[in-house]
Formats: sequence, C-alpha cells, structure tokens
Amino acid sequence: MIEQKLFEYIKQVIASGPADIVSEEFESISHSSFELVEPREIDEDEDEDEEEDDEEWEDLSRYIGSVNLFIAAALVCDEVTQGRSLQKLNKTDSVKFESAWRSVINQLKDERFIRETQPVAHSKIKLVVDNDKLPNIGA
Repeated sequence: MIEQKLFEYIKQVIASGPADIVSEEFESISHSSFELVEPREIDEDEDEDEEEDDEEWEDLSRYIGSVNLFIAAALVCDEVTQGRSLQKLNKTDSVKFESAWRSVINQLKDERFIRETQPVAHSKIKLVVDNDKLPNIGA
C-alpha cells in the first residue's frame, strides 16, 4: 500500500533523534510505545571516557520519540489521502489510513526495525524554557 521509497523515508524519520510531544497545559509528555531493535550509532567525535554515560546512552539509543511516530503517521496519512485537507477527509479515508498505518508498523516489526516496549513509570518533570535566550527568528 505504501511505496518502498516512502517506507524507507519513514524508517529514517523513526530512527532520527528522538523527540516527544510535550503538553504544557496538562504538564505531560507523550511517550512512544516502540523502540528501535538496534541502537543508534554513537557519534565518534563525542567523549567516550565516561562509562556511566554509556549505559544511559544504550537505553536512549533505542528510544523512539512520540514526535517521530507522529511525523511517520502524518506521512502515511498524506500518502493515503493524497494530500487532501482534514476537512475533506471521510470515514473511508480514516479506515484506509488505519489499515496503512497498521501495515507499516507490522512491516517495521517484521523487519526487526522496531519492537513494542512495556509501559514505563516515568518520573514527573517540568519543562522550563527561558524565552529571553531563544534566538530572534524573523523579527
């Protein structure tokens, strides 16, 4: 259902640096329920002297962010609906998307590219951003 070229691009999106969806309103972070089977490559330019960081990197090197999956799903949706706006989508489009997305996930699992993870209890964190230190873009 999805062309191989798009499927390979989806794999790149999923394997890229993880990012999660953060809701400041609800003070929550959406976590993915999948991880990479093979860890990401470690940048050889970084300092590899600290062994404690190696264990933490091993955990994070497999992590797939919820944003990564969201973008991958958006690419599948765009392909299936031929780029139509959300207002023009119907129930058939929704069914087609769900089927295509399940197919992509199953193919990624069959290729041993991703695997499902168990839900993990995450400690509560608060995201603090100092907007005064952000670059002024397009002002």
